[in-house]
Amino acid sequence: MNVFNFFANFLVNFHELGFNLQILCFGLLLLPLFLASMAVKTNLSTQTKAFWICSFLIGTFSLIMTTDAFIQHQGNFFRSEPIWFFLTLIFNVILPIVYIMTIGVNNDKKIPTQHLVYGAILMATSIALTRLVSIQLPTTRIGFGPIPIITASILLGPATGALVGAGSDIIGIIIAPQGAPIFWIFMAQTLYGVIPFFVLKLFKEKTPLAFAAATVVTQFVCGSLTTYGLAITFEWPLIETFVTRMPGQLINMGVYSFVVYLLNGKVFSKIATSPLTEIK
Repeated sequence: MNVFNFFANFLVNFHELGFNLQILCFGLLLLPLFLASMAVKTNLSTQTKAFWICSFLIGTFSLIMTTDAFIQHQGNFFRSEPIWFFLTLIFNVILPIVYIMTIGVNNDKKIPTQHLVYGAILMATSIALTRLVSIQLPTTRIGFGPIPIITASILLGPATGALVGAGSDIIGIIIAPQGAPIFWIFMAQTLYGVIPFFVLKLFKEKTPLAFAAATVVTQFVCGSLTTYGLAITFEWPLIETFVTRMPGQLINMGVYSFVVYLLNGKVFSKIATSPLTEIK
């Protein structure tokens, strides 16, 4: 297929998407396009300019392929060809957000290097726990991968926590796949790094009850989203799937609450002078 036919096919598919999805496509291009244009105009290094221009081009190509795959598969899109969607998500959303939070549009650093180091350690721990340490029950699996993500949210804040959750899911899929990527599970893993921080802020003191509430609420939302994603993707009965997985979710709530409090309330509280323990 030559370049002309490639873009002609995209325009045909884009026309069939409908107005709402067309607006979403334009929106997905705005952030990387803005950073690419800023990279050209500002005094960034040649390598940084090249990176953002390439990132925009790859993100654009991925979005075109996502559009084509969506038209072809529609209802089975996430199950049939999820790779283009994930590439679009990485280059058009995640990388630009990471860049803005860590470097800033004008090279004014946003996240301390220490946070990035601890975040990377927690991300690697989550990947290892998810792939290597889990208990398989007849109807569900008890996994420990969310614990480092919840810890990242509490210690490092929701932005870094979201990156830890999203990164652990994407990198885990790449290095040790356990099946086809599922968008809803990706969203659940990301929210594991967001929700605990805000629930914990509702409590004046970081008591065992506060940590338990943050963990239970998070597991309820993310566990429900994961169950929904599995049911939709594999066409399982929705209500039956929720009921079947409920005992495992209750076990997860109890185990996660205990371990998260033990880590954040006892272990990490010992380093009181560390900025990681400051919940703002």
